[in-house]
Amino acid sequence: MNGYFMNVSRKYPGTIAQNYDPAEIAVYSLRWPEAWGRMFAKIAYAFAVQGYGLNRYKKEDVYVLDAILGKTNDVGKWVGCGEERVFGDEFDDQAAGLWIVEDNEVHVIIKLFAWLNSVPEYHVRVGKLT
Repeated sequence: MNGYFMNVSRKYPGTIAQNYDPAEIAVYSLRWPEAWGRMFAKIAYAFAVQGYGLNRYKKEDVYVLDAILGKTNDVGKWVGCGEERVFGDEFDDQAAGLWIVEDNEVHVIIKLFAWLNSVPEYHVRVGKLT
């Protein structure tokens, strides 16, 4: 998917249309989800390289690299959100965490606008360390 847009007409039977007689009701969604995912992949990759060094990664073991470079359309395999929250709302700005899990796989969790507890945390599987 390269984008999504939905515009609901005035005939929408919801309470806003019935109560306020608006000229238009529009519901907007993320228009470029692949670009959004690529942004988180780039942040995570930069964070992982900063944390462990570029020489610790083989190009073929970095899962997100081809998606970042636009060679593949598989960023959704590596970037997503889960139910579990790692960060609370005690941060002032952004929060990011870096973990090595089984088989030397590097995971990064990113939370933008961290003071808002309702915003999602993005979990990125970056790749494997050598």
